Formats: sequence, structure tokens, C-alpha cells
Amino acid sequence: MQFVLIQLPWGLSLGTVGGALVNEHFEALNVKRQVIDGIYAVGNDASGLYDSSYPTIEGLSNAFAWNSGRIAGRYASAYATKN
Repeated sequence: MQFVLIQLPWGLSLGTVGGALVNEHFEALNVKRQVIDGIYAVGNDASGLYDSSYPTIEGLSNAFAWNSGRIAGRYASAYATKN
């Protein structure tokens, strides 16, 4: 196992650009834009918010992660209950 350490300026928090394609419930979609049953992607792992560029607003990726996780959690819980 290998670890890499880099030093970033204080307060710098960047998210990824891209990720799994999702619907409004944060269910992951396949290449035909069909739901992949039982798979959810949130936060920086879900695409759509940033498209192909990253805004320079600190903390924006955190807010998206919290809210997308909350929304996906609601639907994932309902999915788990009925399956």
C-alpha cells in the first residue's frame, strides 16, 4: 500500500468534475440512461452539478455532498425496505 501526501493552502476544498450519471433521486444510470437498480451516487461521485468546469466557491462541493446524500438516503432507505 502506498500513501501520497500533498499540502494544500488552508481552506482549499476541491471536488471532482464528472462522476456517475444520476437521476433526480441520485440513482446511478447506465450508458442508456436507465437506472442501475439499487446503486446510488452522491456528492463528488455524482455528475451533473459541475459539468466540465469547477466553480471557485469554497465549500460548494460539501453542500452538494450533504444534500445529495440526504436525498439519496431517503430513496435508498425506501428501496431497502421494499427489497
